[in-house]
Amino acid sequence: MTASHVPYGTVNPTAYSQGRLAARQFALEHDFEETSFCEIPVQWGEQDANNHLNNVVFARYCEAGRLAYIRSLASSLDPAVSKNILGSGKGTGLILAGVSIAYERPVFAPDTVLVAHKHSEVGPKKILLESMIYSFSQQARVAHGTAAMVAFDYEAQKSSTLPTEVVQLLREKEREREGKTEGMTGGKAKL
Repeated sequence: MTASHVPYGTVNPTAYSQGRLAARQFALEHDFEETSFCEIPVQWGEQDANNHLNNVVFARYCEAGRLAYIRSLASSLDPAVSKNILGSGKGTGLILAGVSIAYERPVFAPDTVLVAHKHSEVGPKKILLESMIYSFSQQARVAHGTAAMVAFDYEAQKSSTLPTEVVQLLREKEREREGKTEGMTGGKAKL
């Protein structure tokens, strides 16, 4: 990686590259969706009085990653469904119902983190997402969490069911993950 591809404030480009590789490997090994990967440079001003990343910033990072995940889903959907899922404020879209974050390690600037998501549950009205934040400089997961996203009819202003296309796409992703796992554990490998 050349110096021009390393985020501003990175102290050591080699350590950055090694941390980035470790983060991506960790996320992929834990079945996080590569299309959801969101690299975020940690800013000095995001630290609190204890000189580590403020807890609320972790929630913002997860939000950025969640939006990247939803954009990746939307890119595989019919344009009308995609527009609503991305947040048009019309039709049936997604709305955040709850978030939980477990903090594992403090994070300090300068650093870069990888935020990654995958769905762990899908029902007729709800998607449960798992998230993780991985520090390049520590080469370790520093936080993980869950987010419940529910279908919401923005015109009627009430809960709704997920568009069939969304459920089908997520079920297909589940089958792909299961097939990958079978191939690694001695089951039938998919080529």
